Amino acid sequence: MEQCLLSVQRAIKNIEAEIWVIDNCSTDGSLAYLEPHFPDVHFIKNEINTGFARANNKAVASCSGDYILFLNPDTLLCEDTLEKCLAVFSTHPTCNAMGVRMLDGHGRFLPESKRAIPTATNSFFKMTGLAGLFPRSAIFNGYALGHLDEEGVYPVEALSGAFMMVQRKSLLATGGFDEAYFMYGEDIDLSYRLAQSGAINIYNGQAKIIHFKGESTSKHSRQYVKRFYGAMQLFVSKHYKKRYNTVQRFFLRAGIFLGALLSNIKNFFLRLFTFSKPGIKPGPLYLFGNTDGVDAAKKMLVQQGIRDTDMQVIASEDWQQGTIPTNATIIFCMQGITLEATIACIQEIRAATFLWHYPGSENLVGAGCHGYTF
Repeated sequence: MEQCLLSVQRAIKNIEAEIWVIDNCSTDGSLAYLEPHFPDVHFIKNEINTGFARANNKAVASCSGDYILFLNPDTLLCEDTLEKCLAVFSTHPTCNAMGVRMLDGHGRFLPESKRAIPTATNSFFKMTGLAGLFPRSAIFNGYALGHLDEEGVYPVEALSGAFMMVQRKSLLATGGFDEAYFMYGEDIDLSYRLAQSGAINIYNGQAKIIHFKGESTSKHSRQYVKRFYGAMQLFVSKHYKKRYNTVQRFFLRAGIFLGALLSNIKNFFLRLFTFSKPGIKPGPLYLFGNTDGVDAAKKMLVQQGIRDTDMQVIASEDWQQGTIPTNATIIFCMQGITLEATIACIQEIRAATFLWHYPGSENLVGAGCHGYTF
């Protein structure tokens, strides 16, 4: 959350904006740490975990912007992401909501950035693996719109709740997120209802974020399977009464049930046959950034037990030469460099781990860490 907020503050530098954080009854001391570090951020603390939809609706009731961005904490924004989104809104007056091009912690495109509404056909192709076999097919991978360029700008049916920017007036007209969803599915449900209003949702592939995705949720847990497939059942019951007849809805629900059953069986065997692995030997540790950024990161790392002699400073021209070993850990010192530059780096080279450190922070963020303990 700390690194996310620091990236958001950069992204709103030229925008009139306010930031709201909903603490959904966390137990790790998040608020006690964050509040003194971010005096300009508004914090709301829930006494119980109310779920994704209800928590976001609570924030909407407090904020005042013409555009509202729902953002997951395991994300980093490029410095121009929000400005690019607002620019597209200004040229598309019928746009209700917008999503962006999401990349994981190794620079790989996340297909849920642009999606269609789940139908019986595209759900079948996804669950049977045909979508993965034909990722560019408009037929077999219609759910992820695999035939559309990931860098393009065009209307889509469904957006991801990890980054969803919505016009306030459109959001209020729909009633916000449906609080019957506790977690998962509420973003597709809201996208569907926004599209039903007659306006459009837009995927903006020119604006980018990093979404580490799943760092706070285990997809191998029974709770995840229950909530995810339960949300799918809720969506079918709510929206498909007119679209499909009783028999078709029965088979659609049966397919969802089968998907949940197979996921539980798969997860059971993963837990059964996953053995503890010996510790990974740390590879070389590189720091990438300007002098001030590198010095700040070094100071923090030394305090956390990493020896100064174990760190190497790398210049941009060096990683472009392909000299970085694949078992390396690279820390981007985000002072004097942009997130866009780091994305270019992670898409250019192969390394075990990429981590980000924003100035003023006492932490790092990334999708896992191999060998080192930070």
